[in-house]
Formats: sequence, C-alpha cells, structure tokens
Amino acid sequence: MDLFLTCRLKNEFGKGNKTARKSLFSQEGLFSSLSAKINAAFCAGWISADLHHDLHALRKIRNDSAHDLSFAGLKDETLSKRLATFKTPHRQFHDWGALKAASTANGSVIIYSGERPKEATGDLDFTVPGDFAFRLAIPVLLTILISQLQIPFLVDDEGHIANTKLPDYMKDAVAAATFL
Repeated sequence: MDLFLTCRLKNEFGKGNKTARKSLFSQEGLFSSLSAKINAAFCAGWISADLHHDLHALRKIRNDSAHDLSFAGLKDETLSKRLATFKTPHRQFHDWGALKAASTANGSVIIYSGERPKEATGDLDFTVPGDFAFRLAIPVLLTILISQLQIPFLVDDEGHIANTKLPDYMKDAVAAATFL
C-alpha cells in the first residue's frame, strides 16, 4: 500500500529539482509517513472515503503488530474488531463484519453472510476468524487502491494481478511488485 501511494505521489510531484523532490519523501518530509500519504491521496481525490478509512484501519493494524507486545497476531480480538470496520469489502461481501462459515454434507465449508444457505447441512456455524478475514480483505483493498490510484498493472490469463510496473526512478529500489 505504501509502495503504490509513493508511486502515485512521485508521479504527481515529479517536477522541480531532485533535491526538492527528495525532501518531500525524506524522514522529515511532507510524505514521510504512511498516514500523510493516505491523507494526500484522499485530499487529491485519488481514493474514495471508504478506501481512505480502510487504509487508515490497515495502517493501525500494522502499527499495532509492530509496536504492541501484547498484540496476538492475526487472531487478536482488536484486529478482528478493526477488520469488521472495513468499508470497502462490503462491496464484495454483503455483511462484512458478520461473515460466518458452515459445513456441508460433503465436508466442504461455505463462507456466507446474512441468511444461512440451504447447502449448509451441519449443525455448527462459526464466525470467520480474523486471520481469514484479513486474507480476504487485503487483495480487495490493494486491487481497489491500485485501480483508484490509476496505476497501470498487468493481469494474467486467470484475472490475477500479476505484476505492477514501476516508473524508472523507482527501479533501483524495487524492480517490480508481484501479487498472485
């Protein structure tokens, strides 16, 4: 997420001299923090209000995992609460904060929200754990972020985001970001 925001910001702020541009992203610069990059993208009209909210929630999850020794990882209750507040995945999953799972007669699992599907024959339903919800949310958020930032990307034959090409000035730092 930081990489894509930085890419778009560097494209937008590509004029001026190298020193001035570099100062924007320095440790004390205007775009030094992920929070500042998210806010700049929102204020520039590049991302929606829902994605702005979700990126800040994701940033807080990142900070919790990096700075809080009591953070229990992807099974942490705080994480589950933050994930349930995501607004963008609601477009993909009707009732994002209340995803449930149930077993079927053949032993498979159905992920659902709202009313229980008739194929769910088992007696036991369970709430989808935070680590699984996290794995569902991240690709959705990144795909929408890339789309809203209008960063060109390649898609493979199966519709997966295969690679993102970076501008020449970023090739020293990272050759390409791959998401499969």
